[in-house]
Amino acid sequence: MKLLLLLLFYILIFFSARAQTVSDADGNTYNTVVIGKQIWMKENLRTTKFADGTPMENILEPTNQGGYCDYNNNPDNSNLYGRLYNWFSITKKIGICPAGFHVPSDSEWNILAKFLDNSVDTTLIDFSGKLIGGIMKEKGNLSWKKTNKKVTNSSGFSALPGGWRTNDGEYKSIGISGSWITSTEEDISYVFIRALDADKIQIGRLTDSSISMHSVRCVKENK
Repeated sequence: MKLLLLLLFYILIFFSARAQTVSDADGNTYNTVVIGKQIWMKENLRTTKFADGTPMENILEPTNQGGYCDYNNNPDNSNLYGRLYNWFSITKKIGICPAGFHVPSDSEWNILAKFLDNSVDTTLIDFSGKLIGGIMKEKGNLSWKKTNKKVTNSSGFSALPGGWRTNDGEYKSIGISGSWITSTEEDISYVFIRALDADKIQIGRLTDSSISMHSVRCVKENK
């Protein structure tokens, strides 16, 4: 009987961790998922405010000022895919993630990638891995316009193809590709990002201009 009660206790702890929700300064609520020793949001960030409630600027043209944009400047796209952010918005001390969460570094993405697929080369600036894309992408055609049998979302990460905005202001690949900005600079003008593509089963560790706009997934503070 004691063994059964102990088992039920651990099952309750296991599922309560996965059922946790968090809210941003706009009042948007997000589900989270435990992956290894990390807790990630299962959805792309949608906030239009910094963590202290200060409104962000809606950036309609590329700039080195911190802010957000909606894909194609259409807020309807953000309901499913979340908003896009540049490096200057995510590095402000006040933050943009829900309390207790932050924009992950390149190293924190590496931890996630190696936990899910040890074949990922976390030193490479390119796509790598044998199955990680299928493990991370949301299943079906609700968000991804193309999918395949290798997409299982077994990690629960539920990656969404929110596209991105280039440093020239061009919007690209919503429904086809997802890219997530990290808090880590490669150099003074470029930052590391992560990318998933409908036609690839790998994950991309890439770099892009700091004025480009990408999705954000927040990870819980490791305290």
